[in-house]
Amino acid sequence: MIFAFGAVGLYGIYRMHQLRSSVRLVRVEVLPLASTLDSIISDLKTYEEELARTSDRDLVRLRGYFPSFRTYVRLEEIATRLDRLASTAPLSKDDNERVKLQSDRLKNVRDGQEFWSRIQGRSDSKNHPVVREAKKATSNEHVYEIQSRAYISALQRQEFNRARRMQEELAGMIRHVRTELVGIRKEVHRFGVRVDRAAERSESRALLVISVATGIALVIALMVMTLVAYTLRPLRRLREGVRRVAAGDFAEVEVNTGDELGELAGEFNRMSTSLAERDQLLIKQRYELIRSERLATIGKMSSQIAHEIRNPLSSIGLNTELLEEELSEEGEGSRLTESRPLLTAIRAEVDRLADVTEQYLRFARVPKPELSSEDVNALVRDLTAFMEQEFVSNSVELIVDLSSKLPRVAADRDQLRQAIINLLRNAMEAIGNDGVVNVSTRLEGAAVAIDIQDSGPGIEKDSIENIFDPFFTTKTDGTGLGLPLVLQVVREHGGDVTCRSSPEQGTVFSIVLPCESLGSKDIADRSAS
Repeated sequence: MIFAFGAVGLYGIYRMHQLRSSVRLVRVEVLPLASTLDSIISDLKTYEEELARTSDRDLVRLRGYFPSFRTYVRLEEIATRLDRLASTAPLSKDDNERVKLQSDRLKNVRDGQEFWSRIQGRSDSKNHPVVREAKKATSNEHVYEIQSRAYISALQRQEFNRARRMQEELAGMIRHVRTELVGIRKEVHRFGVRVDRAAERSESRALLVISVATGIALVIALMVMTLVAYTLRPLRRLREGVRRVAAGDFAEVEVNTGDELGELAGEFNRMSTSLAERDQLLIKQRYELIRSERLATIGKMSSQIAHEIRNPLSSIGLNTELLEEELSEEGEGSRLTESRPLLTAIRAEVDRLADVTEQYLRFARVPKPELSSEDVNALVRDLTAFMEQEFVSNSVELIVDLSSKLPRVAADRDQLRQAIINLLRNAMEAIGNDGVVNVSTRLEGAAVAIDIQDSGPGIEKDSIENIFDPFFTTKTDGTGLGLPLVLQVVREHGGDVTCRSSPEQGTVFSIVLPCESLGSKDIADRSAS
């Protein structure tokens, strides 16, 4: 099979090389040569048309730009291309002779003596400027140059009648050159057609050979595949065993062969047994890890609570002492007036301590949700109406966009209400003043989503990965338990909370809750996961 496909590949490479040589010959040599010939023929036709104008005004105009008529200058480029095509291109003997013939034809256009013979055949040849200057036979190019100088001289002396006679001769010379070049161009075109047809024939032969060879190779491949399938039938059972192991079923595979496949099946069965034991160990370790994490979290919260309580208690003690001194030293009216700020400070610190402690305890002791059928739109509508005055007092615009015909969700109304309030207040605090908070609901597959978007400064990329971690906060006076509490509540409902934010472009928190149609078992499974 390797030999068959290798032979097909090598033959295809050989034919592709031949076709590439043909394409390169046409692209690098033939097409540029034909393009150059077309350009020169077009220029010569323009020269001939200009020399057909014989009015005095045209002759005066020709005096200015006739020197730019370069009839023979670009013929050197064509000669070079023809010589290179004949000497370097991979041509057949017949094509090589044809190219050399056109090269000789072009050389005769330049070095031939047709123009001299025509002048000698005239009755007034002795007075012709070419005869007077050359004295003897010379090439067509030299005759044209002498005639051109004499023509320009006649134009400059305004001998228009004499110039018209010379002009006809010059036009005839240009016509002769153009006619020869047209013939050469036709031969170049025929040569290109022959190369193209030869490439087509080569392509057809190559296609036939490659098709036959590929068919043979395919037959050999089918035979090999049949043999392999017959020999490796036990691999199907091994494959089924791998699928079962991937699905969590660590059953053994029965392969009763004494060859390498039997050994492979034995190793696979030992691996399956080892994986089953490791899976059980991982489950046990997972539960132990969750338990350890919970204990670590409780310890961290206890430490944080102690730290938060210590400072307020110190302030309470100090203010209490000052209050006692004030009451003991001054009169009744004065003591009451000056003691009020102290009492206010004590009350503020005590309130803050109570809030912090409450948040810690609420996070540590979130009860299991008592699920009931809830209308998310109604819940959001009641919450926004309840908090509308709070938004107004902070100069924040609240926009509510509720999707119609949303399915109901199974949720604990109080817990879900508290989670949404936390997100709304976070959004309001992030904006500060003069901003917008958008609250919207939508259907996302088999779930209902609540989006809370603010126009605040956004969250830095380094911080957004940690915002749901306990005790992580970007606020100067925050505890870092608000968002973790929201996440905990939503996940207890079988849902999830996501955050999208970028600096200076605001933040969007999305609460996604499964629809009520999922049932309590699916919600419990989601919560456990």
